[in-house]
Formats: sequence, C-alpha cells, structure tokens
Amino acid sequence: EALPYARKLLAGASGAAGEAFMQLGRTLTGVKDKSAALAFVQRLTDDYPTLAQAHYAHAQAAAHADQRELALKEVRRAQELRPDWEAAVLLEAQMLQGGPGTGAAVLDRLSRYLQRYPNSREVRLGYARALVTEKRLGEARAEFQKLMADFPTNTDVVYAVALLSLQLSDYPLAEGNLKRLLELNYPDKATVRLYLGQIAEEQKDFAAALGWYGEVEPGEQHLVAQIRYAQVLARQGKLAEARAHLQQLNPRGNQQRVQLVLAEAQILRDANQNMEAFALVERAL
Repeated sequence: EALPYARKLLAGASGAAGEAFMQLGRTLTGVKDKSAALAFVQRLTDDYPTLAQAHYAHAQAAAHADQRELALKEVRRAQELRPDWEAAVLLEAQMLQGGPGTGAAVLDRLSRYLQRYPNSREVRLGYARALVTEKRLGEARAEFQKLMADFPTNTDVVYAVALLSLQLSDYPLAEGNLKRLLELNYPDKATVRLYLGQIAEEQKDFAAALGWYGEVEPGEQHLVAQIRYAQVLARQGKLAEARAHLQQLNPRGNQQRVQLVLAEAQILRDANQNMEAFALVERAL
C-alpha cells in the first residue's frame, strides 16, 4: 500500500531524490518484516538505476534481511556511481566484518579508498579503528596522529586518539587529549572526567582521581563515578569513609540500589571482611 506513495514522494523530490532514499533507508530499519522491506526497496530502486543513494538504500535493506551478497553488490554499485562517497565505503567495510580473516578484508578496502582520497576524515577514522580491532596498535596510533594534524579541533578525532592512547597505556597523551575535549566543549564531559579519573587511578594519583570522579555531574555516568570514588577511598585504607560515601547516595530504582550494595560488598571483600560482606548482601536480599 505504501509503494505508490513512496513513488510519488520520490518523483516530487526531483534533485532531492537521493536524500529521500537515505531517509527511506533509515525509516525501514524499524520494519519487522525485513524481507518485505527489501522487496519494497528493490521495486523503488528499479526506477532509479543510476542513483547511488537508491543502491545504498537497497544495500541496507538487503543487509537487514541477511542477504549479504546482494548487499555487497548494491553498495559496490553505489560506489561505482559515486566513487568518493565515504558513507558507501564505510557501509561496505561494515558488511565485510564478522568472520575469520574479515579484518584484513576491511583494512584492504579502506586502505584502497584512502590511496585515492587521502583527505577523507571519516574513512581514515574507520581505518584507524579497524587497526585497533586487529591489534595493530602502532599503525593505528600513526593514523590517529595524521588525523590530529589535519583536524586538531575535531572532537571525534581527539576522543578516538585519547581512547587509543589509554588502550596503549600512554597516559600522558590520553590525559592531554581528554583535557582538550573539555576545552573544546565536548558534549559528554561526564565520560571524559570518568576516564581522567581512571588515568589518575592507574598512576596512583588518588587525590586527582577523587577530584575527577567528584566532578562527574548527575547523569548516566554519575553512579559509576561515585562507586569508583568510594573504591579509591578504600584503596587508601579509608574503609569507613568509602562505605559512608556509598550509603549517602540516592539510587534511582532497584537496579542502582543493587549496584551500590554489590560495590560496598566488594569493598568489604577486598578488605578481607568477608562475613561483613555476606551480612550486607543478606540484609539487602
């Protein structure tokens, strides 16, 4: 029933038919009957054989319907029509992932694209992340450094370099980039402060760790930060203070209440107070 309306929408879009196909692809991801969605897009794509976005939407629908070969065929057709299109090559790389040896195929595909389009930020970022996945961390760091040189104020790049540096235990570089994110008004400051606290912990700078965890605002990361705050106090031998910190928090719902009980019990166990930990959990039950 939707087909004639979709055709009318696309016909009326004129030069914006490509964006209409992209919107259609996003809309169909929520459709439960993936085979029906694929057939629907197939019929629309037939009317636009030279439009790259039509083949891209077809590839998405095929991937969601577990038609891998068709998906790859369509996304490669989209690339033939728009060779410089970053989204298409990234979608192909995503489709290539998943099995033994597929990491090499992903790296090869992204590398070949970058040879032609070396200034592609998103593909270079994807290539660097793929190198991390393949545990080729030295090469990944080199790619991220190129990105940092080319896009010094891009928060996605700075964040990615910070996380890679953290993974490599290069704490000065990780800390420097995380602090830059705070200066660049990165929207998720709570996560940045949480990572800065962890870096301080790793270097046994407990005062700095407490400072960073204490600055995490109420939100998704707040409870995690407060639990780590208590754990740092316990590592300093301040067991009563650590327990008091957890007990004064106001959990939102039973799930958070459980997290706090388990965190306090773990602190007791780490201090070899197993019976007290047992009694705490028993009371909570």
